Amino acid sequence: MIRPVDWPANVVAKRLRNDGVAYYWNPHVRYLRAGFPLNREALGQDYALAVTRAIELNRHLDAWRRGRDVVKDLDHQPGFATLEWAVEHYKRSRAWQKVSARSRYEYGRAFTLVLRHRMRNGAELGSVDVSAISAHGVDKLYGQLQKGKRVERRLRQANLCIIRMARVWDAVRRLYPKVVPAENPFRGVELEHGKGTTKPATREQAYALHAALVAAVPCR
Repeated sequence: MIRPVDWPANVVAKRLRNDGVAYYWNPHVRYLRAGFPLNREALGQDYALAVTRAIELNRHLDAWRRGRDVVKDLDHQPGFATLEWAVEHYKRSRAWQKVSARSRYEYGRAFTLVLRHRMRNGAELGSVDVSAISAHGVDKLYGQLQKGKRVERRLRQANLCIIRMARVWDAVRRLYPKVVPAENPFRGVELEHGKGTTKPATREQAYALHAALVAAVPCR
């Protein structure tokens, strides 16, 4: 394809089977051999976003070449805008500070089950761009998370994974509205509840119970 005039340095394009184009940031091998800490990174198929990300990475390469330390910022490391990146940002956000120390273990377990989930192509779900996560895909993930080794269905485990990933999406979306899609694919999943699982009451049910209790108290 023709190289645009404003194309940043170290960017290469690969033609896909569906006639689309995928962009990659590919620093020269001599820099990698010399110790530059960042490697090749997929920039996605959106040209504007790919250019923006490539410019940031080139700045770090230029800084490294001038002998300065590369900033150890999460946004300047490989995996930017992936699901794993989102989880890591959630753990650094104010929302995570409100999670009790006792609950953080369970949160971490749920995150691991989701991020390490293997897809058909063998890749881990955590490596997928947040923009590529769909509601349909999350529904399929929910079904897979229910499968257990000692029990047939692990509904509570699957439910907690979906609920906590929905919180991650909301929190990081607020901080990165141009990166994380507004539509939260983890919201609206039809969660199932087994006989031993207590299903939370709806607001309407809570109001109805309150009204019934008020009516049952005799007036003095």
